[in-house]
Amino acid sequence: MSCSLKALDLSVKNGEREIFRGVNLSVGHKEKGAVWGANGQGKTSLLQILGGLRQWGEGEIELFGEKLECVEDFAKFRHEIGFLFQNSDDQFLCASVFEDVAFSLRAQNERLKQARNAEKRRGIFSKFFGRKAQILRQGSENDHLKKLEILSEEQIERKALETLRRLGIEHLRERVPFHLSGGEKKLVALAGALVCEPRILLLDEPTTALDEAMQERVAGILAGLDVSEIIVSHDKSFIDKIADKIYYLKSDGLYESP
Repeated sequence: MSCSLKALDLSVKNGEREIFRGVNLSVGHKEKGAVWGANGQGKTSLLQILGGLRQWGEGEIELFGEKLECVEDFAKFRHEIGFLFQNSDDQFLCASVFEDVAFSLRAQNERLKQARNAEKRRGIFSKFFGRKAQILRQGSENDHLKKLEILSEEQIERKALETLRRLGIEHLRERVPFHLSGGEKKLVALAGALVCEPRILLLDEPTTALDEAMQERVAGILAGLDVSEIIVSHDKSFIDKIADKIYYLKSDGLYESP
């Protein structure tokens, strides 16, 4: 099985306090992994590091076969990582559910335009500086974006609506995200993460603010997604329903559960 994400001997501190050290983890292509443990053990910090949202101390991260040394190295993969925050309100930016989900695609469009404009400038530069410029162009962000197209507004609206339908929340399209129930917010936030079709999905405590019925619904959705996943949760019974591989996080490392 090819590996989507791998971490080797990761460590992180909060000031002088060590949160964890010696963390090793791997999640294969379309595999569902989970990290559980007590509150305060650093699960959210670990997920933020794996998603390129926080710098780590020591250790290595490999994403889709490429070694990453710092947060900035994640930029070329940003469109391939979906992130679900513990507090759904942290993901909402727009006045309606539909516009919030569509915003993810519009933001991706802007990144594509910027990358391709930068590539054009490098092409002009290479005409004057030859081989040296060609070397500078190798591994550019655009190399990871070539398979994507800049979407028309019609395509954006269609994809956003299809994603809402897929999660069974099309009826919420005109609602204000901040006025929804906890479970509805979670599904809208998930739609925003999925609409760009990421290769890996990172989820921070996805059962927060959910009743038992909504937990079952979210578990069914996550289990049926055809992407790699890493879920962090204190709820072992929830991740047991989804994960192919489960780790337990302690301050001295990450241990694979039997």
